[in-house]
Amino acid sequence: MKWSSSKTTARDGFHDAALVEFASKVSVIEVFVRELVQNSLDAAKDESVPVEVVFEPGQITVEKIPDWATLKSIFSNSKKYNYKAWPGAFEIMSKFFDSKNINYLKLTDLNTVGLSKKQNGNDVSSWEACVLADSQSVKANSGSRGSFGIGKNAAFALSEINTVLYDTVSADGFYFGGVSKLGGHTENGINYASKKIIEDVGGRTSF
Repeated sequence: MKWSSSKTTARDGFHDAALVEFASKVSVIEVFVRELVQNSLDAAKDESVPVEVVFEPGQITVEKIPDWATLKSIFSNSKKYNYKAWPGAFEIMSKFFDSKNINYLKLTDLNTVGLSKKQNGNDVSSWEACVLADSQSVKANSGSRGSFGIGKNAAFALSEINTVLYDTVSADGFYFGGVSKLGGHTENGINYASKKIIEDVGGRTSF
């Protein structure tokens, strides 16, 4: 299980517009709760039973974060290329990447269908829309008010290291994935995209 990012012709910057949009809000936590709870409500499994959403703050050692060494290395490389544009952000994030413990906020939703890798025709799967893609929309039903398009970026705005991990149970399997938006970087003359992704089978991590 390794962090990776796609190759690009031009190196991405540190912040994407959607993340900045949420980070600039007066109350990031309020926006985070509203957007993520709406996503859970839209994924209700049985509308006769209430969706339950649980928030649990905590702290873990960095060794429990999958492939932490690679993620830290990517951050250091990104800092080298993007520091001048966002010095304040990188100074703050450096403190967390140099620490031995990381704070987290865990969101668990119950009575939901989970994220699936099954596709309906040419549509993206709910897993792809939420974890892998940007600005993609997958609605669980015609009454859904939100989707996994823009609102999911509220979680990145709240994260101290711009990183979100996903562990899900759906009808077609158990999936684990992570996304880190640390800015584009260059290795051996090759440019890599801002988004860093990790995937594996769900249930194997500390989360």
